[in-house]
Amino acid sequence: MKIRPRFMIYSLTIVFITLLIINLPKFLEDRHKVIKNQDIYLDEIRHILKGVTQYEENKDFKKCINLHKMALDIYKKKLPNEHSAIVKTMNNLAGAYLDDNQKELAIVIYKKAYEFAVAHEVTDEHFAVLLNNIGHCYKKLNRNKESLKWLEKSLPYYEHIYGLGDKKTKILKHNIKFLKEHTLK
Repeated sequence: MKIRPRFMIYSLTIVFITLLIINLPKFLEDRHKVIKNQDIYLDEIRHILKGVTQYEENKDFKKCINLHKMALDIYKKKLPNEHSAIVKTMNNLAGAYLDDNQKELAIVIYKKAYEFAVAHEVTDEHFAVLLNNIGHCYKKLNRNKESLKWLEKSLPYYEHIYGLGDKKTKILKHNIKFLKEHTLK
């Protein structure tokens, strides 16, 4: 007896659908567990960030630093595909070091955040703010040429994300103009 191709395709389709129906509940259950775990981790991070706000208000930067490290650890270990959030958290950690007057360490972390962002193609608002913050950190270190380079690098992102007439973009342009006038003399 000769098997016809149409019958074979029909048989394979039935087998595929049967396997799909049998495995669908397990797939959905596994997917639900992943989503539920992500929600738990995000709740943990939200709780940590509430503490950060409280400690920032009290100028307790050591505790802010520790909380940012905890949040970053959760992102990296439990939510590794949340690239933009990791960049934001690294940026915030560097900012906490900067607030604690640990400028050199802040620059190191800002640069690591930049490398991570570039490697994972993060080009959103968090990336724009990161570039701007690197520029401001260099300014605080009195390294104006490097500051200018990073601020100029952030400008196209600001213009694209916030718009040409936005207050943030205008402030950035003003800072760039100021640095150009006072650095290149």
